[in-house]
Amino acid sequence: MAHLASRRTRALALPVGLALVASLGFLPAATATAAPTGAPATATPRTDGPKLSYVVNTGGGRTAVQ
Repeated sequence: MAHLASRRTRALALPVGLALVASLGFLPAATATAAPTGAPATATPRTDGPKLSYVVNTGGGRTAVQ
């Protein structure tokens, strides 16, 4: 028969797990930035590119999109 965890271990598992998840969730958000703060955006988007269209894959037969 498998050894069951003690009540003390089970009581500590949930708070420790929540603390770990919270620290991993907040830590990257505090340090990762897309651009330095206060720096104005200097690049403008290009609008001279080709027109793009969507490609839809459908099956054959009488129920296919026409």
